[in-house]
Amino acid sequence: MTAVVVTICTARRPRELKRLLVALRAAEASALRAVVVVENDPGLEGKAVCEALRDGYPCQLVCVVEDARGFSAARNRAVAEAIRFAPDFVASLDDDEWPDAAWLGELVRVQKQEDADIVGGPVVPVPAAAIPHWDQLAPYYGLTREVPDGGDCTLYGAGNFLARRTCFERFPGPFDAAFDGIGGEDLHFFQRLEGLGARTRWAANAIVFEETPSERLSPAWLLQRQHRRGFVNVLVAQRLRPDLLAEGRRLGRSVGALIDAGARRLASRGAGQPGEYLADLRWQYASGRLHAHLQRLRGSGSRGSERS
Repeated sequence: MTAVVVTICTARRPRELKRLLVALRAAEASALRAVVVVENDPGLEGKAVCEALRDGYPCQLVCVVEDARGFSAARNRAVAEAIRFAPDFVASLDDDEWPDAAWLGELVRVQKQEDADIVGGPVVPVPAAAIPHWDQLAPYYGLTREVPDGGDCTLYGAGNFLARRTCFERFPGPFDAAFDGIGGEDLHFFQRLEGLGARTRWAANAIVFEETPSERLSPAWLLQRQHRRGFVNVLVAQRLRPDLLAEGRRLGRSVGALIDAGARRLASRGAGQPGEYLADLRWQYASGRLHAHLQRLRGSGSRGSERS
């Protein structure tokens, strides 16, 4: 039987972590060998949640404390602890998510069906309050991609995926510390595996839900997030291919994206919401990409390139 360990990294989200662990307890979990939670905050609120739920949990529930703060440090600790259970696969969820009951079963089904190394699924954002034009804005908050079940795909985040244990064992630290504090360590991990020939497939029915709190529903927050996405995407590419030829090609694509976004902004002016706002989101993403190129030119950017 397939054995899976689910990993969760948490910091200062006790309410959300409890919701996630309760949802996992109710999920179809015949393949679930253990749940590993990594507490990444000195307040230890997540650890207290795990201790309260441990008795009667349907599988082993383990919580370890990682003192080194940061995305990569927490994820690497989670993987190291998961591998101690010798699973066939390691899965990952974020602490502000909760899975559908069929989540893990669907990931395992697609993996077997496609003989995949990595399987990802949709992350459906759930807003804390009603906002106008949510259907058009939701894709900017979560990963709800138009990919057929079992289809080939590239993953961009670690909030909903399953991977062979050997995928993590191919690197001494699967999540690169160069991205601590900025994010992108998950995208970098997936793209490194893709470059080594890993088969990545999509499980359209392996759904997890992600809370979108009220403080993240403002137009300014989402514009900032799109800028950061563009910035991080280029940083990851620079880390993977730091040579000047590759950088020149990336810069060309980034300039093209900025020109296209600028044209869309001009065309949308006077159209009202949501057209103007959607155009501004494209502009911020393209601006973020260009920001990463300019930072490298100034000699202070792309820490990943310098540490290769």
